[in-house]
Amino acid sequence: TMGRTVDAAAMFGERSVSELPERMGLMDVMGHPGVESLSDNPVFQLTVVAMLVCYVLLLYYFRGEWLTLLGVVRKQHVSEKLFDDHSNVFATFVEFSLALGCVACGVGAVKVAALFVPPAEYAWLPRWAVWAAAPAIAVAAAGVLVVQRLLLWCSGSLTFGRGFTDRLFFFKKLYFALCSITVTPILLLVSLSDGLGEGVFFYLIVCQILVFSLVFLAKSYTFFVEQNVSILHWFLYLCCVEILPVSTLVLLAR
Repeated sequence: TMGRTVDAAAMFGERSVSELPERMGLMDVMGHPGVESLSDNPVFQLTVVAMLVCYVLLLYYFRGEWLTLLGVVRKQHVSEKLFDDHSNVFATFVEFSLALGCVACGVGAVKVAALFVPPAEYAWLPRWAVWAAAPAIAVAAAGVLVVQRLLLWCSGSLTFGRGFTDRLFFFKKLYFALCSITVTPILLLVSLSDGLGEGVFFYLIVCQILVFSLVFLAKSYTFFVEQNVSILHWFLYLCCVEILPVSTLVLLAR
């Protein structure tokens, strides 16, 4: 007798449903490689642990510098002394905070993808690419900062305004560092939690980033006015230095 193929309904009845789990880990039911979650791999987990350790070390060794950085937001104007006479310790703290922020960008982007992108969308990626997602995005975020610095350096050299552009980039670094050290604790909670909690923490981070973006817009506008620079240059700065590199990176990632 010739065999014939039947579907599940004919075999088990019309009301039968599939009980296969959505995530099969490294092997599916047929023994073939399955889809691995972006945030459920050793590299991502080690990155989160490293970010937690770095945050604790920053909190412990740079307590005074934290207060100085927080004072940048509370004050209406950034003091000239902070630009010209800041200590090497404060500069080191800002640089470490920038590095922490880049790592946070990688962790946050991977966690967002794990929350909202179906595993089937990235099933074609090899395992090494899934594991390297967070470090790769962190390196890309650092690359955006380098590009922004080069753009400001070129514009300052062409217009003989290196003093202004150097201060502007340091001003930008202050707010990026401040955003990094305030968003990181909540991002760690998102990365270490599951279920309803991670969704709540995620939307809290979104609100926090929006608030910081609005504050940065207002403070940068005030900075340009105080330096007697045209508002047109402020608008060009936002478009060419802040928006263009980030949007280009997003388009390349797509």
